[in-house]
Amino acid sequence: MKVNMNFSGLLAAVVLAVSLGTPSDARPAPSGSGLVTVPITRIHKTSHRDIIDTQAIHLQHVNRGNQRLALMSGRPAPTPEELQEIHRRTGELPADLSKRYWREGVVKWLEDLKTQMKGAGSAMSKVESFMDTDGSGSSSGGFNPMDLDAANENTLTPANAPSYDHSLGLDISANDIGYLATIQIGTPPRDFKVLVDSGSSDLWVGAENCAANGGGSCGNHTFIGSSSSTSFNDTQKTWAITYGSGFLSGTIAQDDIEIAGMKLPAHQFGAAQNESSQFTGSDTLFDGIMGLGGSQLSNQGIPTIVEALHSAGLIQAPVTSYKLARLADGNNDGEITFGGMDPAKFDASSKVTVKNVSPKGYWEANVDSFKVDGKDVNLSGRTAILDTGTTLIVGPGLDVDALHEAMPVSRFDGFNWIIPCTTTTKVSLTFSGKEFEIDSRDLTFLPVSSTNLTGDCYSSITRGTVGGDQEWLVGDVFLKNVYFSTDVGSNEISLASLA
Repeated sequence: MKVNMNFSGLLAAVVLAVSLGTPSDARPAPSGSGLVTVPITRIHKTSHRDIIDTQAIHLQHVNRGNQRLALMSGRPAPTPEELQEIHRRTGELPADLSKRYWREGVVKWLEDLKTQMKGAGSAMSKVESFMDTDGSGSSSGGFNPMDLDAANENTLTPANAPSYDHSLGLDISANDIGYLATIQIGTPPRDFKVLVDSGSSDLWVGAENCAANGGGSCGNHTFIGSSSSTSFNDTQKTWAITYGSGFLSGTIAQDDIEIAGMKLPAHQFGAAQNESSQFTGSDTLFDGIMGLGGSQLSNQGIPTIVEALHSAGLIQAPVTSYKLARLADGNNDGEITFGGMDPAKFDASSKVTVKNVSPKGYWEANVDSFKVDGKDVNLSGRTAILDTGTTLIVGPGLDVDALHEAMPVSRFDGFNWIIPCTTTTKVSLTFSGKEFEIDSRDLTFLPVSSTNLTGDCYSSITRGTVGGDQEWLVGDVFLKNVYFSTDVGSNEISLASLA
């Protein structure tokens, strides 16, 4: 699919992209209460709209979600036949565009276009006139151009520095597809950006001798080893891990780690020596992943960061809490807190605490009900794996069909559910008697046509091809709308409405 766009429209997109690209440091807040809060940084992508294959991008996230659900549920991964559609779609892109699609980086053509921006001051007004934004930040004009641009060009939107003790800001990746925190490792300490993942339990960064699985280097990232850190020690113990997208292997290392001002001397973690292509691109914005599931899920056999902080007496409880920011809101207030919950981020009267029903180390809760515009869809006995490392919501096929059939306007194209980009439909999940609503903006992942932002959009709730008939994988589409907290000690999950 290739759609054309006039140059003035492209300039408007570029102006908007450039205006959002001003970096700001996310620094740890001072400690002092026994709680640790780490700012969460946001990653933002912009796009050249006349080359965006939105279906291919959507399919990529659908397939990643299905592969991840297969790993979590212990079922076979999707077959090559089930995944071949994404390869076919991306294979139809011209070679130069295919590279832009698969690699998450700032594309050189955008830099070239920036030099042509003089005298294009009216371009921004074109974007502003398109959008009719109410006080809440929602757009009645259709799919947000900012999110569309963010879906195709990978730039990091830094989080504001958090004010709560022991917190780190979370940066936003692209159009809310992932969230990064910055930690320090080694002597002297250096910054490493790590993807925050509640659906895995290992901490790793690339090793200085890291090699790509297909040959070559592991990209322009920050690496750890004896050349850069005098306190580094390689234990020579091997480990490996497979995610929903990508795999890597390496050895267990020991080095000093600092998180939100808290220091863990000689802490063990993974030093990746071999990485698949999903991690090696120089334009992949993270240097590693910080898994925050249960320790029984760890491939390394090492306590998680939150467990280590608690064992060291640096936090009051082995609790991790998340506030995931939404790019379209422009608040950049994403945050991860260790040791407790930031009271400024949630409505205490709305808080519910539920048992974790997963014996494997995932954070999984019973769902009372699913509703569309306040009407129960009659899906009982379901569970939801709450996973910050997944973008979309993936559910059993029949469940997802029932949910969309209850929406005022929706259709199935044989593979995806399509909803209006202008939808005002409200979908909610109820846990322990408390209903949590998904903002209607989050229900639309990308427009079907990148030049028609008021037409059809791909739904952010997608049919799973693996997993049981009662298991849902609930990612950032939902988690952006709640304050999410996990407690390793009590094996419980807390959810609350945002403040």
